[in-house]
Amino acid sequence: MKKNVNLCIDVTTQLQHDALPVEGKAYRGTLVVKDEMAYDFVEKANPTAEKRNMRVFDGRYISLTLRPEDGQLRLNIKLIHLHPGFDLNGFAIGVMNEICQAMEGFVVK
Repeated sequence: MKKNVNLCIDVTTQLQHDALPVEGKAYRGTLVVKDEMAYDFVEKANPTAEKRNMRVFDGRYISLTLRPEDGQLRLNIKLIHLHPGFDLNGFAIGVMNEICQAMEGFVVK
């Protein structure tokens, strides 16, 4: 990475949600140099940097995600490969064990 400091420049911004850039907030987008003293910044429409749900447990059968906005937990069963000899009881017990393991830190006793 090459670091440069340009003093006394004009930056025109087009942001999705903020009227003015917020100090300390990172924006994803495109910076275009119009000339030595003028720059345009356009924020990307759907920034992919924000993860909607954080994965807090990732097991063999399930994953547990947490929505940071409201603290909602969501259990997700992973893709099930049904094949001859599929052990339904083993699968159900494996899912149960992973749910207990994943939820252990979130349940108040």
